[in-house]
Amino acid sequence: MIEQRIQSDNRKSPADEGPVVYWASRDLRTADNAALWYAQQLALRHNRSLCVLFRLHSSMGYRSAQHFDFMLAGLQEFAQALGLLGIGFLLVTGDDVEVRRKLLEIKASALILDFSPLRGPRKTADTFLKSPFTVAVVDAHNIVPVHQASAKQEYAARTIRPKITGQLDDFLSQRFTVSKHPVEITLQPADWEAAYGYIAAERPADLVIIEEPGEQAGKKQLAEFIDARLHGYAEKRNDPADDMQSGLSPYFHFGMLSAADAVRAVSSARASARDKAAFIEEAVVRKELSDNFCYYNPLFDSLDGAPDWAQKTLAEHSGDIREHVYSYEEFNNAETHDPAWNAAQKQMATTGKMHGYMRMYWAKKDTRMDS
Repeated sequence: MIEQRIQSDNRKSPADEGPVVYWASRDLRTADNAALWYAQQLALRHNRSLCVLFRLHSSMGYRSAQHFDFMLAGLQEFAQALGLLGIGFLLVTGDDVEVRRKLLEIKASALILDFSPLRGPRKTADTFLKSPFTVAVVDAHNIVPVHQASAKQEYAARTIRPKITGQLDDFLSQRFTVSKHPVEITLQPADWEAAYGYIAAERPADLVIIEEPGEQAGKKQLAEFIDARLHGYAEKRNDPADDMQSGLSPYFHFGMLSAADAVRAVSSARASARDKAAFIEEAVVRKELSDNFCYYNPLFDSLDGAPDWAQKTLAEHSGDIREHVYSYEEFNNAETHDPAWNAAQKQMATTGKMHGYMRMYWAKKDTRMDS
């Protein structure tokens, strides 16, 4: 069934020597990672060593300081876990040229990449698929791979839901366990101090990370959610006054926790069918709908990519007089007339995340204010 997870494959043979490299980007974990498992199977088949490469851009880009710190700390744990499995780790800073230079330096024989629906990573994958050795892109992030769930853009949860739930059990039955790798590899240790140094100028001195990063922390958060908040989740998850959210989105986002593992654990827990279904709706249907949107809509990051009815409504009301007008700084500092909007904005600025239901409220109210 791994073939169903391969989004692209250049169908070339590995080079005559050198390690198999898994270029991780969305899935920073060893447990239930189909891309890492596939890379290991390829390495075992050809008696090669195995290493994981992570490319760090030289600036934070669109990520907040909270996101970057969370990612780097989890990445360090990932590298340590790989070492215990006899798998090497490479931290590369820079663009695709730097990655290619590193692959040549270590004489990589094959390259496996994480699937991403976004424009930049897809362009990168297309470039590396032209390499003279084996290159494949594997979807280890979605339970039902994007290209298996639907062949077109789905416009609502109701249209993609049956396409995902109809295949869910089949894909949940797949488990990908990485074993101790028998072929050794020696690589220079990652310079974590330098990695943090790249963002030092953009990193606030009083930065607070609310969630504990890493794969083990993700498993701990899942267990705590099942024990303390799964009961009543269906009814209370959308109430920002109740602490009933799962708290798993940071771990899903960076791939520190397998969504499939989470669904298996929730499905086997002692809870009502309604609460379990509500979790699957949020953690699978809604999450994978977003990948579908980005994959099939080339304008996913522009208002031009919104449905016609939404664009028409915005255009019709573009000239409406807004009662409340604020500067960028006032928006950024949560200094509007709306206490609920301000609270959501402060939560995002402080923690790097926003309550799921308040994300919709924040966006809707934003259209009623002006700057």
